[in-house]
Amino acid sequence: MMKKVLRIGLSAAIVFLLLEILLRISYSNKLQTQIFPLIYKSDPVLGYSYIADISGEIRRPGFNKNFKINRHGFPGRDFSIKKPIDTYRILFVGASEVTGLFTDGADGYVSLLQKKFDNYPEKVEVINCAVDGAARHYMNHQNIKQNLVHYDPNLILIERLPFPFMSFGHRTIYKDYVIDYTDEGDLEKIKEHIDKEFYGFNLFKLTYDLLYSYRYFCKLYVQADMPLIEKIGPWLAPDKLKVDQYITKRIFYKDKRPTTSVNTSIDSLMSLKNFLDERKIEFAFYSTYNSSNDLLLSELFKELDIKNINLDITRKEQHHCQEDAHSSAYGHQAIASKFYPILSEFIDSAQRKNWVKLKSTTKKSPGWFTTLKDTLTFNLYQQPRADRHKVLILSGSMDLFEEGRQFELDFSSNLKKLSRERNSKLDISFSFSLNRNNSFEYIRHILKQIYHHQPNTVLFEEPASEIIIADSGFYEAMQLIKEHCQSLNINSYFFNYESTRESKIIYHLLKNTTIDHLSSGIEINAKEYSQVPDDPNEILKVTSSLVAERIYTSLQDRIVDESFFSPIKNVALHKPTYTSSSIDQPGWGSNKVVDGLRTSYWQSRGYMSSGPANFENSQWLLVDLLDKYELEQLIIFPAKERSFLTSQPNFTVTTSLDSLTFTPTKRGWLEQNNALFIDMEKRLVRYVKVEANELEPTPLAFSEIEILGIEVPIAD
Repeated sequence: MMKKVLRIGLSAAIVFLLLEILLRISYSNKLQTQIFPLIYKSDPVLGYSYIADISGEIRRPGFNKNFKINRHGFPGRDFSIKKPIDTYRILFVGASEVTGLFTDGADGYVSLLQKKFDNYPEKVEVINCAVDGAARHYMNHQNIKQNLVHYDPNLILIERLPFPFMSFGHRTIYKDYVIDYTDEGDLEKIKEHIDKEFYGFNLFKLTYDLLYSYRYFCKLYVQADMPLIEKIGPWLAPDKLKVDQYITKRIFYKDKRPTTSVNTSIDSLMSLKNFLDERKIEFAFYSTYNSSNDLLLSELFKELDIKNINLDITRKEQHHCQEDAHSSAYGHQAIASKFYPILSEFIDSAQRKNWVKLKSTTKKSPGWFTTLKDTLTFNLYQQPRADRHKVLILSGSMDLFEEGRQFELDFSSNLKKLSRERNSKLDISFSFSLNRNNSFEYIRHILKQIYHHQPNTVLFEEPASEIIIADSGFYEAMQLIKEHCQSLNINSYFFNYESTRESKIIYHLLKNTTIDHLSSGIEINAKEYSQVPDDPNEILKVTSSLVAERIYTSLQDRIVDESFFSPIKNVALHKPTYTSSSIDQPGWGSNKVVDGLRTSYWQSRGYMSSGPANFENSQWLLVDLLDKYELEQLIIFPAKERSFLTSQPNFTVTTSLDSLTFTPTKRGWLEQNNALFIDMEKRLVRYVKVEANELEPTPLAFSEIEILGIEVPIAD
């Protein structure tokens, strides 16, 4: 009898051992110890957010991967807060599906879209601003209003989450667990629960960690509806909830959050719509896979006049990770492929709208400048140096010679060399990407380059004759460019490189724009190359030298004859400064804010007071201009990136003529380049004072102060 029992026991042990080996070999990936990303921090406004600049590992049934959260607290590649010039920026907002963290592939569909748009004709940024959690409706809306709007997006795409919306909730981490909870008072109870159930000696935990066969049993106990397992489960494991908490490393306190009313959800949608409409930011909600409530929600969004995108992807088994509702790598590829043409249409539509607005703007329209500012992305405040004359030359790629690119390089080099050798006051910049065969691209490139460089004079190579004749709106658009350049004291000219029959026709066609030609070009013929007939490289050098000489001479004559120098300059440059206090550290000092360097770096960080500013201890900096000036504008640049954009700088600016009586200025406004601008009233000023008494616990700090006024001091 004893032998029989031993044989049965031995057989059972062998079967158990074989089962354990089989599970470890065949199912180790599905039964691996799970790790939920420990990347959350509670937030009183947003519920929770990701911890910025952190990396880690995710282990889920069927896959494990490493991840990285960028310095802004979002998944995906890093990006600059300030949108690059000439860029269309798209923000994706949503939950775990959008983050791409929980897919079995390397990239989610947002990253895949960026890779597709890397080869797009336009510069496009696709930024992932998602945070996982399917109940983040209100938090996502608040995040857009509070933070994401500062990224200057052209388009915001918001994942459509369950409707009506769920109520507000928090998420944080404690030891190895992620905790979802509603009330702050519940957090301590949850921590006590974790310490009691999952730390210290625990037979369930020890068995689960050691045996894969027991892991498989727990998996069936939690997920499967099997009568036998249901009966023996309570004898072999704790209750299902605790088993699931230990396996997934997640704890939901009071499990499901209540949903809000339909009216409350609609109010949140309309508040977001009004906020974005006021700022002229395009947005849309979207869904990826088709579902039973698509029609109902589509009708709701239509009624609210909110754009709604249904990708209508039919769910297939390969679209999802095994044992997980999140999309697989295959699913993310399908979403990206379906999204790409839709987003391309958004981008192309935006460009067409810019062109229509440009063509429909009349000469007398007061909205001309506003139209440009609202429809295109510019850096408006690169002021040219007052003692130099900045010239911008916009040219199409040269197709006269096979080695056109070399001609461009030689031409630009020769022109800059002439300016240096003759000690002129010309600062010359070039752009060789002007599309002379497409009217829209031609106008658009000119506008963007003007606003990016802010020159004193701009030259644009004349367009091809076909677009002048074919596009009836071309004359009006060029006339508007002329008038707008005049309003900014920017001189504008057509030019060409060679004098041909076509160029003479173009010259007459362009007379209707009232924009002058700087030069009629040079006639290129074989006689000029008689000394080097067999060397194409020498022909290029000679030609580029002749063209540079002709354009330089014409340009210099125009500037000298018409005195096109701006009377405005930075009158604070290198002037004396005085402060209430200042930290004594390398790179810091009050003189650093008038050294002409707007961006902080280790040798010139700017000025910072030695203590915080409050009502009992105000902090101030004063600039003595040493003479009386009539000021135009004051610009203050922050010492730390984005610090002005988080909240309106809370300090005052006053001016004085005698240093005894100070008069406050108008309230300023913030721009995309994170600077504070203040228009100055027309009065005589010698002293400018920046003072703060409400910045506690932070000190008063900025990298540069520019005070723009007339170049010659005004006499008494």
